[in-house]
Amino acid sequence: FEDMDDRQFAEASLKADEMVPAVENAMRQLAATLTDDERNELQNLLDRVRQARDARSLQKLKSALHALD
Repeated sequence: FEDMDDRQFAEASLKADEMVPAVENAMRQLAATLTDDERNELQNLLDRVRQARDARSLQKLKSALHALD
């Protein structure tokens, strides 16, 4: 890695790669018990993670992952 930010982004991106499918799977398994508000909130958080990763924004990605966690 060229610098610490690149390394931290790579680590956060790996965490996102693990968390996003896990949350999506949990949402499918719990579909009958989730309210529309809960489902929308989780989907918005997943979207924030994806957008932050696509924008390569370390701080936004960390923030989105923390909110999703």
